[in-house]
Amino acid sequence: ICVVGESGMGKTDLIHRIYNDKLILDTFDLRIWLPACDKKMLLGKIVEFTTFSYCCDSPMSVLEEILTEELTGKKFLLVLDDCDNESPQFWNELLKLFNVCSKGSAVITTTKNKEVANHMGATQTYYLSSLPKEDCFMIFHRHALGGLDMKSYPPLESVGWKVVEKCGGNALCIKSLSGLLCHSEIGLSQMDMLVDGILPALRLCYDLLPSHLQQCFKFCSLFPKDYHFIKHHIVRLWIAQGFVFPEEGCQPEETGLHYFDELFCRSFFQHS
Repeated sequence: ICVVGESGMGKTDLIHRIYNDKLILDTFDLRIWLPACDKKMLLGKIVEFTTFSYCCDSPMSVLEEILTEELTGKKFLLVLDDCDNESPQFWNELLKLFNVCSKGSAVITTTKNKEVANHMGATQTYYLSSLPKEDCFMIFHRHALGGLDMKSYPPLESVGWKVVEKCGGNALCIKSLSGLLCHSEIGLSQMDMLVDGILPALRLCYDLLPSHLQQCFKFCSLFPKDYHFIKHHIVRLWIAQGFVFPEEGCQPEETGLHYFDELFCRSFFQHS
C-alpha cells in the first residue's frame, strides 16, 4: 500500500492512527515502523527490533538469514515513512524476503513521489489531496483557540479564513501559522506579505521564534533525520548546553519543558 502526498498533507499522521488502531494490533503478530533507508540499514533495524540485539554491522547474508528465521509464519506489518526509493531492485529484493511471512502481511509506504508506488508494485495507492476549506478552518479553530467558542473572538474568524487561503489545504501549514498567531504579535501583521505554501510558512514561523527557542531548535538539527525525541531528555540536553534561562521561581527543567511546549505548539515537533 502506498500513500502519496505533498509535505504537510498528513500522510504520517494518517498512517500513525491506522498503525495504532486496535484492529491492527489484534491482526498482526509483528508491527515495525521505520524511516526510509537503504536495504542493509533497513534489514538491520528489523532484525534489531525482532531479536533485541544490535546487528547493523553484520554482513547482508547474515541479516537475511536471521530475518527469514524471525519472520517465517508471522503476519507482519512494515511501515516505511517518507520513502523516495525508486529502485526496482530494492523493492524486488525486499518483497522477496517477506514472502516467508504469513498471508495477510503488508508493507505501507508514505511518499511525496508518486513513482514510488509504481516501483514498489503497490496493489493500492492513495493520493492525499488538499483539505477542503471548511476542514482547514476547523484545524485553525482547534489550534488557535484550543476549542473555545469562535463567537467570543469575532476578529479571529476573518484571520482564520485568511490563514486557510494562504495554506492551500495543507494541514501542517495551517497548524504552524495558527500556533504562530497564538505566540507572536507581529505574526498577524506579516500574514498578508506571506507567500503561499508550506515552506514560506515554516520559514516565517522560525524567523519569528524568540532567540532562545531558535537556539534550542537548531540544537535538534544535530540529531539524524526522523529521530524520535524524548521530551524530558532533550530538555535536559538544552539545560546542559546552557540554552535554558529559568524564569523567576521556576526550576530549569520546568522552564525547559515550557520551551518544548512552545515549539510543539508551533509544529516544530509532532507526536510520534
